[in-house]
Amino acid sequence: MSNETIDVNYHDTYFVIAYIDLAKLFAILFSILAVVYFAFLKFNFRLVSGLTFIHIALTVGSALLILICSQLYINSGSDNVEALLSNSDFNTQINIILSLSFLILIGAQFLFFINIIYALIKGRT
Repeated sequence: MSNETIDVNYHDTYFVIAYIDLAKLFAILFSILAVVYFAFLKFNFRLVSGLTFIHIALTVGSALLILICSQLYINSGSDNVEALLSNSDFNTQINIILSLSFLILIGAQFLFFINIIYALIKGRT
């Protein structure tokens, strides 16, 4: 499993990330989010429930989409690398989906910070 990687082409620069490292990154991200949400609930700060739901849905959805697309990319070309590299339509579609999913994942974190700042301004209940 540690030999599986995903290549993301971003403006003539390739970022090669092992699948296990991608999974570890998402585990760390979700752990941090869970600790912060738990702390705010524990100390009676009132979060906006709709914003919390949208943030969690976008974060989990985009993370799952990234993991599914990377696994699809890994499974589609493991036997014949040259055929996969020559299939530019497949590569373009996967790169677009991965890029949009990553941007949605990053954008959803802004909702997290907005929710936290709002809760801090509003104060405890």
